[in-house]
Amino acid sequence: MEADSSLRAAMLTYTVKNGRDLRETYEKLRYGRKRLAAAMRRARSSSSRNNEMEFSKVLGGIRSLEVTNHGRGWHPHEHDYSLIRGNLDWEKIGWEWSKAVGEKSLVNERRCDNGVANGLKEVLKYIVDFDDEALTWSQRMEVYRMVKGNIKTVSSWGILRGVKVQDADSDDLSEMSGPYVEIIARWLFKEGRFGFEFEEEHKRLEYTIKKAS
Repeated sequence: MEADSSLRAAMLTYTVKNGRDLRETYEKLRYGRKRLAAAMRRARSSSSRNNEMEFSKVLGGIRSLEVTNHGRGWHPHEHDYSLIRGNLDWEKIGWEWSKAVGEKSLVNERRCDNGVANGLKEVLKYIVDFDDEALTWSQRMEVYRMVKGNIKTVSSWGILRGVKVQDADSDDLSEMSGPYVEIIARWLFKEGRFGFEFEEEHKRLEYTIKKAS
């Protein structure tokens, strides 16, 4: 955004109606995004004002899938850290998204005024919430079985697709001085627990967090 001051960042959330079947409801969301992307490509390549789209103001983003179920059916939705030029007409946005999905559906916006890092942390925080009240373990496994195949849960598009970032080794660490501990965290799938390892006084210690029964 430093190179183009007309752009602003916001988190857009794409939703569809809740459904009883997770896969079927997710496919409705995926189908909507696919049709919306195709319509945006046609609008950009057309010289006719009749084909203009409000979504053309959204130039690119980094999106991630989240799945919830609060007792009213499955609610898969996508959070998208988006770069937008100008303000959006929400009546037009809602109409264009509903047309892509094939039924009345919603998009909402949350401004990212606290920097890029905070905006991305909100967008990419998780696929499912591991709060005890969010989903049962059976429901979490249903989400896992759905996404473990060929579903891409995080992706970039538009002007943010293929952005090159500098090597982490070239980061400026001059302000980070003093003692530190290197921690290795890994999920021990067969044992159903996280394992944390770190070096302390040349001795390797291991701590574990087990899944609540």
